[in-house]
Amino acid sequence: MPLLPAKCTSCGATLTLDPAQDAAVCPFCNTPFIVEKAIHNYNTTNQYHTTQNITAENVIVQNSQQEELYQAGETFLSLGNEAQAGKRFSELAERYPGDVRGWWGLYRVFLFIPRPQWLIMSDDWRDPINALRSALQLASAGERAEMLRTARGNAETIRQRVAEAEKLLETCEAECSRIRAQGEKELAASEEARAYAQAQARCAQLNAAYAQCLKAAARQQLKQKSFFLDAIQYAAKLNPPAEKQRLRAEAELNAYRYGPLEQAKSRYLEKQKTLQLLADAQCVMPQHRAKAQNDLLKQYRPLLLAHEDALRPYAQE
Repeated sequence: MPLLPAKCTSCGATLTLDPAQDAAVCPFCNTPFIVEKAIHNYNTTNQYHTTQNITAENVIVQNSQQEELYQAGETFLSLGNEAQAGKRFSELAERYPGDVRGWWGLYRVFLFIPRPQWLIMSDDWRDPINALRSALQLASAGERAEMLRTARGNAETIRQRVAEAEKLLETCEAECSRIRAQGEKELAASEEARAYAQAQARCAQLNAAYAQCLKAAARQQLKQKSFFLDAIQYAAKLNPPAEKQRLRAEAELNAYRYGPLEQAKSRYLEKQKTLQLLADAQCVMPQHRAKAQNDLLKQYRPLLLAHEDALRPYAQE
């Protein structure tokens, strides 16, 4: 017995069924139905509603509400009002999941190529890919060929945008690195850095002199074999001049450490902070541009991979 056209009693999808069967399950909405009722539903719709020619290969029956949603979506999309177009296509896909035009319209709305910045309407990159997968599964051979050309063109556009964003991101990061390196170079050549280095060197000399005094006292203690275990105590009792020399070296070291060295360090750190603030100010715009490119890459990279995955089963078409 030949197969007959039918229409799902739940979602309205157009089907081809064997009239010898009693019941079947809609492949689009997974709803069971009576075959006889589905065939009757198709015949009734065909008598009272207009037919819309989608392609030369695939003529399907559409009721007036389906056609109104589709035409409204196309009109809004042509006017650049993708938000209203998305509402119409979304309602079309939800109420009539077997109508390929709803899914394909959603895919076009989500990516909306004519927008100057070519941003994605959806917050989730999976939305356009899910719409694309549904459209490709429902489309006829002729429709699918046109959809594949469009989707592959979109994938190539995304690939180019990813390459541009990566290049711009690299340029911004290099500019920030150059600005900060220039600041570090200026700091190293500053008077504050030179003075701080000299103060550190002088402090190291005083510290070495003080260490020599302690070593001298320790050596004398060993020679005398004193019962005093502490070299400083021994020097205080048996060698007052050495103790005075140690105290003088210690006082000079502490005075320099908490005086000129601390002042030089403070001036150096202040200079360092000033140059860092200047570099931060100069890096604001490059960092802003880098953040914008990073945000785009977070959206475009997974979208590109998802496009490639969705188109892979149709590689031979």
